[in-house]
Amino acid sequence: TNVRMCSREYQLVATTCLFVATKAHSNIVLESKSGRRKPTIHIDSFVMLGRNQFTADDIINAERSLLDSLDWMINPVTPLSFVSYMLCLFNNICEDKLHHRDLILNILHETSGYLAELSLCIPEMTELKKTHSAGASCVFRKSYLSSHVAFTSILISMNMFTSEALPLEFRHAFTNIMGQLSKEIKYAPSDTFLLHPNNHDIQHLKSMFHKFFDPKIILDQTTIGHNHPVCLAQRYGLIN
Repeated sequence: TNVRMCSREYQLVATTCLFVATKAHSNIVLESKSGRRKPTIHIDSFVMLGRNQFTADDIINAERSLLDSLDWMINPVTPLSFVSYMLCLFNNICEDKLHHRDLILNILHETSGYLAELSLCIPEMTELKKTHSAGASCVFRKSYLSSHVAFTSILISMNMFTSEALPLEFRHAFTNIMGQLSKEIKYAPSDTFLLHPNNHDIQHLKSMFHKFFDPKIILDQTTIGHNHPVCLAQRYGLIN
């Protein structure tokens, strides 16, 4: 919107967003005396974070306003979520058969996650929310599925490895199992959720990634530390 905010209100919104994100996604919890799980960070900590410019009640009221504005949609399935699940399957495929498995998986997580996050910079890859000017009704349009973006990110990351470091048999096994699992989705139009390199949407996503981003930037040692997994893989000759 074009509504202007003062610095205090802006800081209140930012603090409230952090408060909501902590409650929704933090994995660190404590068991209370009643046996109920609760966040480790108390709301008073966020008041202190704001240097007491606002109270706990201010944060709670801002939280209600924020959640109403988002229609309580605070837990979307993002490409990054799919990357983690897909690489768990890849880990099961490899087991102890792949040399340097832990290092390769670490790099796949790093690079695939990096590309999945960068996809948010391309409007055509992300979910858009449009509001009709006549009223409050909303229309959601998703150009590409989050699962497709994640799968494409992993394919591009796999291509960074030499065929000796990541043999074709493991790549084919991964793509085959992803294709098989995606075919088992019920009540879906044909090929809508298909995860396969030959899928039209996957091919288009790959071309967009290469158009807007240079994956080789991940290999630039000037931007990462010398002990970074990518640097270690380069020293071992695992990456092209």
